[in-house]
Amino acid sequence: MDSTTISLFKEILKGCGRNPKTGKKKGGIKAHTIIKVEDKMPCLVRFTEAARHDHILLSEVHLEADSIIIFDKAYVDYAEYERFSKEGVFYVTRLKDNALYEAGEEFDIPDQADNGVLKDEEIILKFGENNQFNHRSRKNCLL
Repeated sequence: MDSTTISLFKEILKGCGRNPKTGKKKGGIKAHTIIKVEDKMPCLVRFTEAARHDHILLSEVHLEADSIIIFDKAYVDYAEYERFSKEGVFYVTRLKDNALYEAGEEFDIPDQADNGVLKDEEIILKFGENNQFNHRSRKNCLL
């Protein structure tokens, strides 16, 4: 899953986008897309205003159990990660530098694993207004 921003300067979209320091608003839309790997075809496409944050779209993603979804740090939403886990959907992403988590169990790295894998551990991500919620996940440290 990823998104791309399409800059548009037409009068019809002049109200879209963020207010830059110059005061001139640049219009644009963002295309959020999930591509189904085995079909090499999009299975979800949503258009939003360019300023819409990517993670908002995770709530629209409903996949079958045992599916795997891959996305970047722009989609960080621990509540949605928790929903994925409960639904049996696996996800792959990167943690933001400011992520709050506690280290959990550390797992042995199999001999056949890539040499770049340095560590495999469970982590407990903290989220919510006062970090009152936990989400268990796996963290792999790579070279």
